[in-house]
This record gives sequence, structure tokens and C-alpha cells, in this order.
Amino acid sequence: GDPCVEHWYGVTCTNSSVTGLYLPKNELQGSLSESIGNLLNLQSLNMHDNELTGRLPAAIKILSHLQVMKLSENMISGSILGSIGVLSSLIICDLGQNQLSGSIPTSLTQLPLLADLILGDNQLSGTFPASSSGFSQLTVLDLQNNKLSGSLDSLMSFPKLTSLFLSNNSFTGSIPSSIGKLNFQTLLHSHNQLSGSIPSSIALLQSLVQIDISFNKLQGTIP
Repeated sequence: GDPCVEHWYGVTCTNSSVTGLYLPKNELQGSLSESIGNLLNLQSLNMHDNELTGRLPAAIKILSHLQVMKLSENMISGSILGSIGVLSSLIICDLGQNQLSGSIPTSLTQLPLLADLILGDNQLSGTFPASSSGFSQLTVLDLQNNKLSGSLDSLMSFPKLTSLFLSNNSFTGSIPSSIGKLNFQTLLHSHNQLSGSIPSSIALLQSLVQIDISFNKLQGTIP
């Protein structure tokens, strides 16, 4: 049947093309099919909080109009596809609370419109990809509860970042003094291996609402 003519549950259509799949909390099982690549005009894929397994289908890279991808709270495994980096329309990428492993592809930093990148509560490892010019629109970055390491320096170069969730990883080094140049509202960095002193520039964060840097190896006084 035709999902647009028959008005299938959870399917949104525009001009007889499927543009949205909204199927959260439906106890869906199995893996995402490669045939999702047939939905060439898909703009929103929201299937969070189901029981999906398997890997992310490679055909996702074909969905050039995709703006929202919410697949959190499933059991999706394997690695994050580097080819997601070609989805130039993507604004929200939420793959949190799955079983994803491996490293975070550098290609993600080149997504020009990406505002929310949520990868928390997985089994990701390695360092966060360095980028001097990427993530120009990123406001929320959630990496908490993974196995990530490295310094925070590369995370301080995203000009619009307001919320940074890093708790329960293995980040090392000091908190960069450049932190005061950003407009952070939320900083959750507890349970890492950060060392050194807390930079005085942190007092410049006038919009800061919540900060937690407990359970690290920080020394000295609080500015």
C-alpha cells in the first residue's frame, strides 16, 4: 500500500512523499532496514525509546534532506557511520543510550547546521575529533557515560556551544582558560581525570546555570 494515501500511523507525507517517521515508544524490534534509503525526501526520523537492534543502515547517507535523527534509547550497536557527515541538512543527531562503540568520526564536525549532538550512554572510545572550523552551529554536546579520553582543548572551539556533558569518561588535562570566552549554561564534567587548577576565567560565564566538576583531580581554590 501507499503510506501517504492510506495515512499510515506515524508517517507524515508532503506532496505524496514520506517526509517524517514518528514512531517513538512503540516497542519496535529488529534492525533499521537499508530500504530506508528509498525515502529520499525524509526530513525527520524519530524512533527513540524502542527495542531496535543491529547496526545503523549505510543507506542513511542517501537521506540528504534529513534534519532530525532521534534513535536514542534503543539497543543499536556497531560504530557511528562516518558517512553521516554528508547529511548537510542535519540539525539534531540523537544516538544516545544505545550500544554504539568505536570512535566518533571526524566527518561529523563538518555538519554545517548541526545544533544538537547527543551520543551519551554508549560505549564510545578514543578522543573527540579535533576541528578548528567545524561545528559552527553546535549548541548541545552530550558525550557522558562513554569511554572517551583526551583533553578538553578541542571542545572549546565551537562558538555557539552552551551545554557540554562529559561526565563519566576519562578526559585528562586541565580545564582550558578559553572556557571563559564561551557562553556556557551547563557544564557537567564530573568523574573524569581532569587535573590542575580551575581557571579564573570560569567566573566570566555569566549565563552559567549548572556546573559539576566533582570527582576529578583538580587542585587549588574555586575562583
